[in-house]
Amino acid sequence: MCVLTFPSRPTIRVIADQLLRDLTGTETPSSRSRFDLTTRLTGLLATPMRLTVVNEAQRLTGDCIELLRHLHDHPRTRFALLYVGGDGCWEVISKEPMLRSRVFRRLPFQPINPVKVPALMRRYHPIYEATPRTCSSTWTAPTGTAPCATGPSSPTPPPPCVRSRT
Repeated sequence: MCVLTFPSRPTIRVIADQLLRDLTGTETPSSRSRFDLTTRLTGLLATPMRLTVVNEAQRLTGDCIELLRHLHDHPRTRFALLYVGGDGCWEVISKEPMLRSRVFRRLPFQPINPVKVPALMRRYHPIYEATPRTCSSTWTAPTGTAPCATGPSSPTPPPPCVRSRT
């Protein structure tokens, strides 16, 4: 799995650079054009099968969405593409007719009832299993951490991108 978050209105080069950096773990040479980077990305995304998550997708431009669509639709690549975003995400994606027709399912999320959060968190990760039920009012919204939980004070970070070994 590869989780990417881009700055507001990134360029195609920024998208290609960050995706290549996350897939290989190395810096991209500044001398390469976005076309060279796209060719290299096509090869890297050919194997193994992976999930690429684009977080804050509402920040993307039409050109950036088109690059990701091009990579996803290439006959050699094998990856699932998941756009995740906040307010305005669907508006950005739906402006792109080539992408809108490929959206399998649009899933709007609603806030979780605060009473249900402690039980959900205990099932989320083993570090929260031993959290006392009395902590129900101490869960914090931005990070989902509980001050009286056993284990680290913050949730496990997302896993790094799966790197292919060739």
